[in-house]
Amino acid sequence: VIKLPYDWGVDKNRLKWVCAKPADFNFIDDNDVLIYLQINDNSQNKFEFELEIGSSEQALKCSEPKEKRTRVAENFAPELEEKTKEILSIADISGVIKAKRIVSFIRSRLEYDLADYSLEEKYKNNPQNYFIEIWNNKKAKCDEANTMAVRLLQKNGFKICYITGHSAQTKSDAGEALLLDSNRYAWIEVWDDEQDNWIRMDATPKGDPNVDQEEQEQDLGE
Repeated sequence: VIKLPYDWGVDKNRLKWVCAKPADFNFIDDNDVLIYLQINDNSQNKFEFELEIGSSEQALKCSEPKEKRTRVAENFAPELEEKTKEILSIADISGVIKAKRIVSFIRSRLEYDLADYSLEEKYKNNPQNYFIEIWNNKKAKCDEANTMAVRLLQKNGFKICYITGHSAQTKSDAGEALLLDSNRYAWIEVWDDEQDNWIRMDATPKGDPNVDQEEQEQDLGE
């Protein structure tokens, strides 16, 4: 599974096989920021590949959805808006500390529920109020909670990176990290002008098996 940020795609013409090449392969695009590379081969070979992803027109041509995607409006629940204004009004703390408190507030008000896909359906039906629906339901996965944090912080002038990858907790018999569909993970980084670097933060609610709880609390200063 190749999970992509919004409006990104893959350049399928630049796929390179590092060693062995499978007998057959193809890409499957589900039109929901996921690309599947399906390998069809009966051998016992391990296949390694290099693939370019990006937001260029060249990449997007390879995964253009049939229907135009609707961008999410920046509508948030009144409780979250009020708390954000309260945190931002504090004069004697840095911007990074303010961002951490906002992210921590989002995390503390949500519950983790991997099995609840109702929010995704509501997102498709009513994208204008996506974040409000999440807040009202009080349930979110890592990508939903961190997307909310990104949009809210961006709206208030913070420079943010939204990052997706894997939180690999298990290894193969050969000692290699296992990157599975079940351990895909998302988090954010906030730019610190004072330290001139990126600070990792995570709005994922408690309960995600892919999260190191102690590390997450340290990132938010809890």
